[in-house]
Amino acid sequence: PTKPLLRLLDTAPIKNYARDLGIRSVVEKERQVELTLMDDYMFAQVMRNTEHLKPLLEFILKIRIQEIQLIEPQKSEKEGYDARGVRLDLYVLDDRGVIYNCEVQTTSKIGLPRRMRYYQSVIDISILQPGVDYRNLRKSYVIFICSYDPFGRNRFIYTFENICLEDPEIRFTDDAYKVVVNTRGSVGDVPETLKEVLRYLNDGTVTGAYSRQLDDAVNAIKSNPRRGRPDQ
Repeated sequence: PTKPLLRLLDTAPIKNYARDLGIRSVVEKERQVELTLMDDYMFAQVMRNTEHLKPLLEFILKIRIQEIQLIEPQKSEKEGYDARGVRLDLYVLDDRGVIYNCEVQTTSKIGLPRRMRYYQSVIDISILQPGVDYRNLRKSYVIFICSYDPFGRNRFIYTFENICLEDPEIRFTDDAYKVVVNTRGSVGDVPETLKEVLRYLNDGTVTGAYSRQLDDAVNAIKSNPRRGRPDQ
């Protein structure tokens, strides 16, 4: 189709009419073919499978997860009618009650640290009911996988937790962690399999069994005519 025709087919009235008829538009089909794992919807759909997600979290955080009990993709959270809502790419809960929020970010945003702070606060508010002791707050990780380096130090991973500035040996122990993953990184001691998946996220290159597994999952979603981005 010509570009003017694609723009016409991409208008809201046409898309809504097609959706009512159960028809996927040409634009939607073309976009689906172009999707990569760094697309938020594709990432959420692939990672809703524990076999894909669990190794990624373990490689990034250098931990062992016994069992993942809940994976909720594209989870919307809003506390109060006038509060700003968020849509989490992935909301994950393991068997120890630890929460993982995993996001993909492809556009550079100056406010990334504050965005991560807000996401973590929304998660905390959503799990602590009125009258419940603060000690019931769960350990949580807000993880942003970025296709750029927000800090310019070329590290694979930047992990943040609250410490005392006057005495860095004193940790705040609030169990709130923020992790930024740089798909273009080159500095840091990370597992080779994580380097493999970061390269795949960065340019789609398959170099091993895990990236092949993820690539097969991406292609399976692309080839499924019943699936496509719901917000396009």
